[in-house]
Amino acid sequence: MKTQDAVILAPVMPVWDGGAFCAPLVTLLEQKGYSVTVIDTLSLIERDDPQSAIESLCQTLNSRSQRPWLLVGFAMAGTLAQMLAPHLRGVSGVVTVSAPGFSDEKLTTRLVRLVSMLEKGELGPAVDVLHHYVLPEGQPAPEATFTLPDAGKMSAIQRMLTGFSLLLKMDARADIARYDGKYLAIVGEKSQLASWENQTHSHRPLHTYKRIPGAGMRPWNDNPIAMNNLLNEWIATL
Repeated sequence: MKTQDAVILAPVMPVWDGGAFCAPLVTLLEQKGYSVTVIDTLSLIERDDPQSAIESLCQTLNSRSQRPWLLVGFAMAGTLAQMLAPHLRGVSGVVTVSAPGFSDEKLTTRLVRLVSMLEKGELGPAVDVLHHYVLPEGQPAPEATFTLPDAGKMSAIQRMLTGFSLLLKMDARADIARYDGKYLAIVGEKSQLASWENQTHSHRPLHTYKRIPGAGMRPWNDNPIAMNNLLNEWIATL
């Protein structure tokens, strides 16, 4: 059994959920002997400047032990993971889940809509729209309104504004092309934000891009069998 660390970078979320978003992946990795750390990515980013975010995350991640480790990034944090890859020490592989490589026209339109709502203080409606976007395209969203105590609303708005504004400015294509290690990009076939069209699609021989049938931005919710099969197969090559 492997003795290795795994670090998972969390996506944009208004309130930190303690890592519940990636519970199936944590279980899979721990069963393979990995020691897993889940990081609230937004807690390490002070402003929506890509260079500043990369420097902050590099400092945190390069201070880890010298034991080989796996880097995983979800959504916006997966874009960051691709940009971080050539700058990190001891990385055995990088996995991104539902992560754009850059903001294409469709993604930009949707992110600008969310940013506009958040700038007006419309937290609940913005989260409702986000919940719709993370579903597979064509699947109706449940009628639910996000509620949060007033004391937490400004923090939630700022977290989302920072994350979405940062994503609008990032482009990981040049950085991931410099990374010659193993990389796996996973995107849902019916994802409305991270799509096949806005992946980096580097031509490195150890870089693999996969679409999950029927899935949106949360592929473990939509097609857990395909996700587990893919990860089991890919991790076995590390």
